Amino acid sequence: MSFVDAKYIGLVSVRLQKFSKKKEGLYAFRCPYCGDSQKNKNKTRGYIYRSKNDHNFKCHNCGLSRSFTNFLKDQDVSLYDEYVMERYKSGLTGRATNTSNPVVPSSKPNFVKKSFDLPRISELNKSHPARIYLSKRRIPEDRLTDLYYCDKFR
Repeated sequence: MSFVDAKYIGLVSVRLQKFSKKKEGLYAFRCPYCGDSQKNKNKTRGYIYRSKNDHNFKCHNCGLSRSFTNFLKDQDVSLYDEYVMERYKSGLTGRATNTSNPVVPSSKPNFVKKSFDLPRISELNKSHPARIYLSKRRIPEDRLTDLYYCDKFR
Protein backbone atom coordinates (compact mmCIF):
# COMPACT_ATOMS: atom_id res chain seq x y z
CA MET A 1 0.00 0.00 0.00
CA SER A 2 1.22 3.45 -0.86
CA PHE A 3 2.02 5.77 2.04
CA VAL A 4 0.33 8.60 0.15
CA ASP A 5 -2.91 6.61 -0.19
CA ALA A 6 -2.88 5.64 3.50
CA LYS A 7 -2.32 9.26 4.51
CA TYR A 8 -5.25 10.58 2.47
CA ILE A 9 -7.57 7.75 3.52
CA GLY A 10 -6.86 8.86 7.08
CA LEU A 11 -7.51 12.51 6.21
CA VAL A 12 -10.84 11.83 4.49
CA SER A 13 -11.93 9.40 7.25
CA VAL A 14 -13.00 12.26 9.56
CA ARG A 15 -15.68 13.22 7.01
CA LEU A 16 -17.12 9.68 6.80
CA GLN A 17 -19.68 8.38 9.32
CA LYS A 18 -18.86 5.18 11.27
CA PHE A 19 -15.41 4.92 9.65
CA SER A 20 -13.37 1.92 10.83
CA LYS A 21 -10.35 -0.01 9.65
CA LYS A 22 -11.27 -3.67 9.25
CA LYS A 23 -7.81 -4.94 8.29
CA GLU A 24 -4.77 -3.85 6.30
CA GLY A 25 -6.04 -2.21 3.10
CA LEU A 26 -9.77 -2.53 3.99
CA TYR A 27 -11.89 0.27 5.48
CA ALA A 28 -15.66 0.35 6.14
CA PHE A 29 -18.03 3.31 6.65
CA ARG A 30 -21.51 4.55 5.82
CA CYS A 31 -21.84 5.30 2.11
CA PRO A 32 -21.75 9.08 1.56
CA TYR A 33 -23.66 8.72 -1.74
CA CYS A 34 -26.76 6.75 -0.68
CA GLY A 35 -26.52 7.15 3.12
CA ASP A 36 -26.86 3.38 3.68
CA SER A 37 -29.87 2.13 5.65
CA GLN A 38 -32.41 4.68 6.85
CA LYS A 39 -33.74 2.26 9.51
CA ASN A 40 -30.43 1.10 10.98
CA LYS A 41 -27.83 3.85 11.47
CA ASN A 42 -25.12 1.31 12.41
CA LYS A 43 -24.89 -0.35 8.99
CA THR A 44 -21.63 0.35 7.16
CA ARG A 45 -21.75 -0.89 3.59
CA GLY A 46 -19.31 1.51 1.96
CA TYR A 47 -15.78 0.10 1.60
CA ILE A 48 -12.37 1.28 0.50
CA TYR A 49 -10.31 -1.75 -0.46
CA ARG A 50 -6.95 -2.36 -2.06
CA SER A 51 -6.82 -3.79 -5.56
CA LYS A 52 -3.26 -4.49 -6.73
CA ASN A 53 -1.45 -1.18 -6.03
CA ASP A 54 -4.52 1.09 -6.00
CA HIS A 55 -7.46 1.63 -3.71
CA ASN A 56 -11.10 1.55 -4.82
CA PHE A 57 -14.43 2.50 -3.25
CA LYS A 58 -17.46 0.19 -3.40
CA CYS A 59 -20.90 0.49 -1.80
CA HIS A 60 -22.72 -2.79 -1.23
CA ASN A 61 -26.04 -0.97 -0.84
CA CYS A 62 -26.30 1.25 -3.93
CA GLY A 63 -23.63 -0.60 -5.97
CA LEU A 64 -21.57 2.52 -6.71
CA SER A 65 -17.92 1.82 -7.47
CA ARG A 66 -15.11 4.35 -7.98
CA SER A 67 -11.36 4.58 -7.80
CA PHE A 68 -10.07 6.17 -4.61
CA THR A 69 -8.90 9.18 -6.63
CA ASN A 70 -12.41 9.87 -7.97
CA PHE A 71 -13.96 9.13 -4.56
CA LEU A 72 -11.67 11.71 -2.98
CA LYS A 73 -12.55 14.23 -5.71
CA ASP A 74 -16.27 13.81 -4.89
CA GLN A 75 -15.76 14.15 -1.12
CA ASP A 76 -13.27 17.03 -0.87
CA VAL A 77 -11.86 18.86 -3.89
CA SER A 78 -9.09 20.67 -1.98
CA LEU A 79 -7.93 17.39 -0.40
CA TYR A 80 -8.03 15.83 -3.87
CA ASP A 81 -5.78 18.59 -5.27
CA GLU A 82 -3.24 18.01 -2.47
CA TYR A 83 -3.41 14.24 -3.07
CA VAL A 84 -2.70 14.60 -6.79
CA MET A 85 0.25 16.93 -6.15
CA GLU A 86 1.75 14.68 -3.48
CA ARG A 87 1.29 11.60 -5.62
CA TYR A 88 2.95 13.41 -8.52
CA LYS A 89 5.85 14.51 -6.28
CA SER A 90 6.47 10.97 -5.06
CA GLY A 91 6.65 9.66 -8.64
CA LEU A 92 3.41 7.68 -8.56
CA THR A 93 1.54 8.17 -11.80
CA GLY A 94 -1.24 6.34 -13.57
CA ARG A 95 -1.95 3.13 -11.72
CA ALA A 96 0.38 3.74 -8.76
CA THR A 97 3.48 2.64 -10.61
CA ASN A 98 6.83 4.33 -10.75
CA THR A 99 7.78 5.26 -14.26
CA SER A 100 11.39 4.65 -15.13
CA ASN A 101 13.38 6.05 -18.01
CA PRO A 102 13.28 3.69 -20.99
CA VAL A 103 16.52 1.98 -21.98
CA VAL A 104 17.28 2.45 -25.66
CA PRO A 105 19.73 -0.02 -27.19
CA SER A 106 22.60 1.91 -28.73
CA SER A 107 23.95 -0.76 -31.08
CA LYS A 108 22.51 -1.45 -34.49
CA PRO A 109 21.01 -4.89 -35.08
CA ASN A 110 23.26 -7.39 -36.80
CA PHE A 111 21.49 -9.09 -39.70
CA VAL A 112 23.02 -12.26 -41.08
CA LYS A 113 22.97 -12.50 -44.86
CA LYS A 114 21.57 -15.79 -46.04
CA SER A 115 22.91 -17.38 -49.14
CA PHE A 116 20.34 -18.57 -51.63
CA ASP A 117 20.86 -21.10 -54.34
CA LEU A 118 18.27 -19.24 -56.37
CA PRO A 119 18.89 -17.08 -59.42
CA ARG A 120 18.11 -13.37 -59.24
CA ILE A 121 15.38 -12.10 -61.54
CA SER A 122 17.91 -9.70 -63.07
CA GLU A 123 20.04 -12.71 -64.12
CA LEU A 124 17.19 -14.32 -66.07
CA ASN A 125 16.88 -13.64 -69.78
CA LYS A 126 14.39 -10.98 -70.87
CA SER A 127 12.00 -13.54 -72.41
CA HIS A 128 11.56 -15.48 -69.14
CA PRO A 129 7.87 -15.49 -67.98
CA ALA A 130 8.75 -14.23 -64.46
CA ARG A 131 10.73 -11.30 -65.83
CA ILE A 132 7.96 -10.45 -68.32
CA TYR A 133 5.38 -10.54 -65.50
CA LEU A 134 7.45 -8.14 -63.36
CA SER A 135 7.97 -5.75 -66.28
CA LYS A 136 4.18 -5.70 -66.83
CA ARG A 137 3.82 -4.87 -63.12
CA ARG A 138 6.17 -1.90 -63.76
CA ILE A 139 8.82 -3.03 -61.28
CA PRO A 140 11.93 -0.90 -62.01
CA GLU A 141 14.91 -2.68 -63.56
CA ASP A 142 17.24 -1.60 -60.76
CA ARG A 143 14.99 -3.35 -58.15
CA LEU A 144 15.11 -6.73 -59.93
CA THR A 145 18.39 -7.53 -58.16
CA ASP A 146 16.44 -7.73 -54.88
CA LEU A 147 14.08 -10.42 -56.19
CA TYR A 148 14.79 -14.13 -56.69
CA TYR A 149 13.18 -16.73 -58.91
CA CYS A 150 12.03 -20.03 -57.46
CA ASP A 151 10.64 -22.72 -59.73
CA LYS A 152 7.67 -24.65 -58.23
CA PHE A 153 7.68 -22.83 -54.89
CA ARG A 154 6.10 -24.69 -51.95
